Amino acid sequence: MNIRFFYLVLAAGLAASAGLAAAPNGLDEELVLEEAIEIGLAHNERLLSARELLAAADAEWSESRSSRRPTVGLSLSGSRSTNPAQVFGQLLGQEAFTESNFDPAFLNEPDPLTNVTSTVSARQVVWSGGRVGSDIAAARARRDSSAASAERTRQNVIRDVTVAYADAVLASARVGVARKARETARGHVALAEERHAAGLVVRSDVLQAQVRQQEIEEELIRAGNEAEVSRAVLNLVLGVEIDRSWSLPADLTAVLDGRDAAPRATVDALVDAARSGRPDLEASGRTVAALASRIDHARSGRYPEVGLLASYELNDDELLGADGSNWTVALSARLDLYDGGRARTRVRGAESRHRAARHGHERMRRSIELEVRRASAELDSALSRVKIAGTATRLAEESLRIVRDRYGEGLSPLVDLLDAETGLTRARTRRVMAQRDVLVALSSLDLATGSL
Repeated sequence: MNIRFFYLVLAAGLAASAGLAAAPNGLDEELVLEEAIEIGLAHNERLLSARELLAAADAEWSESRSSRRPTVGLSLSGSRSTNPAQVFGQLLGQEAFTESNFDPAFLNEPDPLTNVTSTVSARQVVWSGGRVGSDIAAARARRDSSAASAERTRQNVIRDVTVAYADAVLASARVGVARKARETARGHVALAEERHAAGLVVRSDVLQAQVRQQEIEEELIRAGNEAEVSRAVLNLVLGVEIDRSWSLPADLTAVLDGRDAAPRATVDALVDAARSGRPDLEASGRTVAALASRIDHARSGRYPEVGLLASYELNDDELLGADGSNWTVALSARLDLYDGGRARTRVRGAESRHRAARHGHERMRRSIELEVRRASAELDSALSRVKIAGTATRLAEESLRIVRDRYGEGLSPLVDLLDAETGLTRARTRRVMAQRDVLVALSSLDLATGSL
């Protein structure tokens, strides 16, 4: 699902439930784009989630490295028994065995014996056929992949904030355009009424001007509703309260000042920069490396595992007593001679997952060029439309001035005046829309190259 569409639908529902149609009390806090980005980076839930996933991956990497260190444990056990074999062994452990304990009557029916065993043990894997090393390598690759994914999420949040901010400013600007159109329409109604009162035009001119005024009133209502929803979308992306109110600029001229005229590298240079700097491509490569390590892990099941065990034991009839002590050092090796083909199957599955990840990585690497070229073309188009819309707005303003004067002199019909006003309203709307598209295209190109 398109993320902007998702945000719009969700925010619309939240806005309706929160009663966003009502104007907030007090003065609105002014919000500039840079501040909006800072708020989004601090509060956006997607980015906060990505950071937590990175912390979890870092913890898993630390856990995997602990496999190379020994495990040291302490165990305590206590018993009281008349079991002949158990009593015999525990007396030896307490170093309390005497000649009288060889009495057959004692051996067959010993007195109850209390024994407390305290054991300190250490276990260390000496060799695992590469399993420990492959686990550590895979965990580190996953950690690096999570770090790159978190960076890509950060860039996506910046773009989402930029788009939501541009949409909110656009919606507010359209409200401003509609208000200007309403003032113009009211002037036209007054002019038509003045000429009708003087007997220079028929009543239909007044009615047509009033109809146009009502159309603009409807447009203003729609623009106001869209502005409220767009502000809710912005707040959702920022991670703040949905009904929080901001004061936004009239248009994006100040935001784009200098950005739209900044020199750009060639498309080929941008593609090269994207392939070397895109965090998501790096994350994909790290995932491929992690899956390669999983192949080594699967293969380790074919080799023996060698371990070392050392223990020191105390035996007494009291807790932590030391009437008797002993130690043990053991070296063990284990090898599965036959596992029903499980190891071979695991290797085959790991190899298939690794090849699938490599194909996905290569597809991503190749698709980056398309993303960069599309973003660059959209930016060129938006820049051209800004210039055209600016020129069209100036021409429409002059045209409306001329037609208004001609109508006042009785040289032009009302329909020309209404058409001129409609043309100016459309030109102003196209200009703010083109500005929005330039800002979005700039952020899209930076996102495509991985430099946002």
